[in-house]
Amino acid sequence: MSSYCRTEVGYRAAVSRKLVISLSLIFLAIVLTLVNLAVGVAHIGLSEVLKTLIFPHAVEPLVETVVWTMRLPVALAAVVVSLLAAASVCFVGTIGFVGLAGPHIGRFFSGDDQRFFFPISALCGALVMSLASLISKSIIPGSVFPIGIVTSIIGVPFFFMLVAYRQRVSR
Repeated sequence: MSSYCRTEVGYRAAVSRKLVISLSLIFLAIVLTLVNLAVGVAHIGLSEVLKTLIFPHAVEPLVETVVWTMRLPVALAAVVVSLLAAASVCFVGTIGFVGLAGPHIGRFFSGDDQRFFFPISALCGALVMSLASLISKSIIPGSVFPIGIVTSIIGVPFFFMLVAYRQRVSR
């Protein structure tokens, strides 16, 4: 078997793995949208939400209004934003993750003052990348650890902390 055939088989396997991962992420986004619709201010159950989406005129007008005018647009916007962020990370790589984390860190330091937000978020992104590069070079002396892994290790706990903080503030 030639090396071309082996690389082609490996390439197809990698593409199929990425396709499976992408489809499972889309499925997860749909499930999370339904959960987001079900859990809200009015505390309407998932069965009521599904009944409203399938038969909009078979439910109470208040439930119909809450689901169609308030919850559905917010849930769909959250899914679209999540998929756009996931697509940017998929195409650019995990280093592009810094482009998502930098503005959030900058917002933490600058607050709502828009004059300082852009420069501070750019500096925070550069600082995160510099620290990740420094850490990746010092983990194993004499070799360079992949910087994408280091940015993920820094970014994932930060986003979990950010989500927990936002949920605590909204209550």
